[in-house]
Amino acid sequence: MFHSFKEFQKHLTALGCLFLAGKVEETPKKCRDIVLIAKEKYPDLYSMKNAIEEVMGIERVLLQTIKFDLHVDHPYTFLLQYQRVFKLDREKKQTVLQNAWTFVNDSISTTLCLMWEPEVIAISLIYMALKMTKLDNCDWVDRQSGEQWWDQFVANLTSDMMEDVCHKVLDYYTITKTESR
Repeated sequence: MFHSFKEFQKHLTALGCLFLAGKVEETPKKCRDIVLIAKEKYPDLYSMKNAIEEVMGIERVLLQTIKFDLHVDHPYTFLLQYQRVFKLDREKKQTVLQNAWTFVNDSISTTLCLMWEPEVIAISLIYMALKMTKLDNCDWVDRQSGEQWWDQFVANLTSDMMEDVCHKVLDYYTITKTESR
């Protein structure tokens, strides 16, 4: 089903997305609460009396538009799968996995999941964890001459693409560090 963005107010659509996202990620919020907070923060944008009904209507449109496909793949499964290829002792492998897992947790607060597939995010953040622990030159199972370890999982993935993902996470750390001061 196709809907033009022009048909819907962007501010109400944003609330509809938040309302639906809470349900999808199993952290539901009451529509009334979302609208009340929006009215409190932006009274000029959300002054209409029927905002709750509008947001619920937009939720229905969103569900129809995405054909009720609410399945979202997160990078965690791929982290577990991909880290198995490295020829590292158990402790080093666990350190790399824990660091990559932390990076994935933090990436949820960015737009990476909208920009990249979960496989690419997982590979990129393992790549960053390996670099951080100075293990980026380690060996891996079925190593082929001229290939990188990630080539067996995602075709045509470049180090520039992975660096872009890594920089988004590092930028997030910079922003949160600045905001906490």
